[in-house]
This record gives sequence, C-alpha cells and structure tokens, in this order.
Amino acid sequence: MNNALLEVRDLCVALPSGADRPFAVKNVSFSLAPGEILCIVGESGSGKSVSANAIMGLLPDAMKPKAGSILFKGNELLHQTEEQRLSWRGKDIGMIFQEPMSALNPIMRVGEQIAEVMAEHGTHSDKARQARVLELLAFVGLPDPERLRHSYPFRLSGGQRQRVMIAMALALEPAIVIADEPTTALDVTTQAQILALIKRIQHAMGMGVIFITHDFGVVAEIADRSSHGERNTGRAGAGAAGAEPATASVHPALDRRSSAFARRRTKVWFRCSIASGKKPAKDLYPCQRIVRQEAHTTSSQQCQL
Repeated sequence: MNNALLEVRDLCVALPSGADRPFAVKNVSFSLAPGEILCIVGESGSGKSVSANAIMGLLPDAMKPKAGSILFKGNELLHQTEEQRLSWRGKDIGMIFQEPMSALNPIMRVGEQIAEVMAEHGTHSDKARQARVLELLAFVGLPDPERLRHSYPFRLSGGQRQRVMIAMALALEPAIVIADEPTTALDVTTQAQILALIKRIQHAMGMGVIFITHDFGVVAEIADRSSHGERNTGRAGAGAAGAEPATASVHPALDRRSSAFARRRTKVWFRCSIASGKKPAKDLYPCQRIVRQEAHTTSSQQCQL
C-alpha cells in the first residue's frame, strides 16, 4: 500500500528457548491506511498482541524481533533505541491496553494519569493540561468530568476505566491508535458502547486504528479490513474488507468459530427485539440475518444465553 500510514513487513519475533514453538509471530505482514480501522483477528496465542507490542517497542527482553520491518510514515521503528521510541510513543502512536485495571496506576487519580501523558512529552501548560483532561473525559462520554478526574481507578466501573484508557491514548491526538482487545473483560452492553465510541472517535479524528480481537462479531461490526492470525504458524494474512471477515473462510478453526461468534453476539438482540415485537433487520450480514430470522419465530425464553 503506497499511501500506508504503517507497514509491517515479514515480521518475525522469536520465543525463548524451551517454548512450544520457535516463533511467536513469523513472516507477519499488514498495512494501515490513514483513517482506516484494521482488525487483527485470531485465536489466543496467534501473536496478535505480540505484533502490537513489537510496533510499540514494548516486547520483553526475552522476545526480540529477529527479522522484518515496521515502517511508520516511511521511518523504520524496529531497531530504534528506547530514547528514540519515547519521542513518538503515546504522541504519534497511542495504545489502549486490554485490561485497564492492570494498565492504570492504582495510586494515581485518573486525571493525573491523563495529564502525565502530556507532561512526559512537554506539551501544554499546567492549566492547559487540566483543561485538556476535562475535555477528554467529556469526549469519551464520562459523566461529571470535574468530579471523576479526582477518582482512583478502583472506584470506577470496568467501562469507565476503559474510557479513561481511551482518553489517555487520545491525549496528544496520535495518528494511530492500537486497541488490544479493549472489550474483552466487559459485559455485552458495555462492549457495544466502547466499540461505538472507538468508531466515532476514529471518524471524528481521522486516525488509523489497529483493533486486535478474537471475536468475529467485532470484526464484522467495525472493520474496514482484517488480517487473520493462526497460532500454529504465528502467521497473519490479509483478509477481506467490510462485512466479509465475519463469514470468510480463512482457517478451519477460525471458520468454525465465525458462525458461533455471530450467534453469541446476536442472542441478546433476539431477546430484546422479540420482547418488543420488532422484526429482524434486513440489512444484516448473511450469517446474522439467518440466525435472527430463525430466532424471530421462537419465544424469548428459547433465546436465553
């Protein structure tokens, strides 16, 4: 992709000796265009998060890239020093981590943690940082930002903590945001809200988003394109665009799961829509349309999760 914002080419990351396989990821290649949502989807252990951490320069010492290239706006990131990475990490490429309770500092108020991102990069005055914190908390849909910024992470719900993580990632308006399974630990309703928030922010700010997930329902909902990983080989290949990833046959294990993911994510909708007398929508992805039409003829009790 000639106008790519980010290009990963033939990335190989070796595992320590004694591991169950030699590479965490092997010959992984994908690209991200400006204003695009790329979903990296695959089973657990397929190297999705390893690829993201390689981009951010956050791999542990025991796991170092052995080959390949990572280009951001044409600049090689893979072999930079830590000092060089600190100049763009969080500023040009932000990251939303999988478990906010682990990623957030438990003894710092959330407003201080958002302001710290700006302070580390020497941007904004103290007064401007505080104003920016309130602006970001409101932007990600958190109520009463003035009060909430003084809260500690443990006082917030899982969805609120994830919104704080998103605010931190957006603090300096990066060109790319990497979201590493940001909805995994959330309930279905909150998952939908976070997905809608990420899509709204991406559209409003025009940034590129790499969204890591194992859920084909998520891919169908937000992806412009997808890249699929396989655990046994640690390889990733480009997938289709738009609605195709949810039904495309990629790997036997992933293909078998795609319909299961679609059914699981739509059962909540069945229960609500049947109770209210709504008919299944016509503009659904094929696998979802079939399941919803079948469910419409049953009772809400038969559609329980």
